[in-house]
Amino acid sequence: MPQLDLLFLTLLLTAARVSGFVAFLPLFGSRTLPKTVKIGLVVTLTVVWGFSQSIGSSSLGIPSHNPGWFTLAWLMARELTLGACCGYVLSLILVPARIAGSYIAQEMGLTIATLTSSEGLGNQNVLSEILEGLAILALLLTNIHHLFFLLFDRMLATFPIGRAWPFPRSDWLVMQLTSLPADGVSMALPIVVVLGCTTIGLLFAMRQTPQFNLFTFGMPVRLVAGLIALFLFIPDLIYFFVNSIRHVM
Repeated sequence: MPQLDLLFLTLLLTAARVSGFVAFLPLFGSRTLPKTVKIGLVVTLTVVWGFSQSIGSSSLGIPSHNPGWFTLAWLMARELTLGACCGYVLSLILVPARIAGSYIAQEMGLTIATLTSSEGLGNQNVLSEILEGLAILALLLTNIHHLFFLLFDRMLATFPIGRAWPFPRSDWLVMQLTSLPADGVSMALPIVVVLGCTTIGLLFAMRQTPQFNLFTFGMPVRLVAGLIALFLFIPDLIYFFVNSIRHVM
């Protein structure tokens, strides 16, 4: 194949992998982000990494005279799938914040107060949206989002464009995925402990005063106690979230 055709093919395959990566990447893969921004990001990243990739027709496993549409479609689908998988794995770092918000909202009695997710993921409670937004701000303030692109660059070195890939090990990924619920519960633990102590205090008060109704007077008290605890422990929750992300990455 001529060098110009190889360069075009390299940029095309790089754009396919970058497109899948950006589509699921946290902060940039949201449906609320304008499509023009996503397209501009894909084009920019393709230019940055595309010209640094060097492939030949032999490394692609295609004939030198005519690659064929089926082969090109297979290569495009393969690169798109790998980029999407990498972006999806990185998007899971926000799962602990969602789990913590759901757990805290359940303990505070706010599970009825749901809202439609801006990303089209169904109904989510208010606290999950708030903690997820704070987690995104923490990623931006601590420049952890720069590590996303560093990991993508390392992925290009490990799985070059258009070449044979070594089969990746899945033990690390499985271990990290199984730790996500535990991280979410650990984030919510301080507030849950405060709410548990509040419930115990309300039960003692109800025993001393039989006319005291736990559901009538207890729910507002638990709500106020949960909001105060949430206000006091939010810095610790964000600190735990950032440390857990840095430990993983």
